[in-house]
Amino acid sequence: MRSMGKVVKIIKEFVRKIGPGFVTGAADDDPSGIATYSIAGAKFGLGFAWLSLFLLPAMISIQEMCGRLGITTGRGLAGVIKKYSSKKMLWFAVSLLVLTNVINIGADLGIMASSLQMVFGLPFYFWLFLSAMSIVVLEIWVPYKRYSAILKWLSLSLLVYVVNLTLLIFLADISRSRGEDLR
Repeated sequence: MRSMGKVVKIIKEFVRKIGPGFVTGAADDDPSGIATYSIAGAKFGLGFAWLSLFLLPAMISIQEMCGRLGITTGRGLAGVIKKYSSKKMLWFAVSLLVLTNVINIGADLGIMASSLQMVFGLPFYFWLFLSAMSIVVLEIWVPYKRYSAILKWLSLSLLVYVVNLTLLIFLADISRSRGEDLR
């Protein structure tokens, strides 16, 4: 029992040290992103998997820098652009930011509502409203430190990808031994 307590302590220490880029990066694995990855995987198989070796370090670095920029300056992207660029650049960047965020949030909420409808039934618009309101309530009424801690723990659910990769490799070995094609 004592060793289990030590493992829990190590895990808590690890999660405490995780930088802001981890949660930011995990947020990029949103429902619309997962749908895109799934479609690309279904169409191209493992053909582009090698790109991960080069893109993952770049993505981690950029996400971590953006998170630390926000913590250091106390500003979001628009605030930093406003401080260091012209008004035209600010309006252009903010317009693109708003447009892409509205489209992305709409896609995410739609996929979340569809998933919940498939699992639990009830109408799509019920789940859409419930999902949107849950996010708004958490954003407004839960203090940032607590909310970010919750997001860190939820981000660890991405370890499911490691399990999926392990299963994929295992199933690929079985398929190859039978002479089957993975596509």
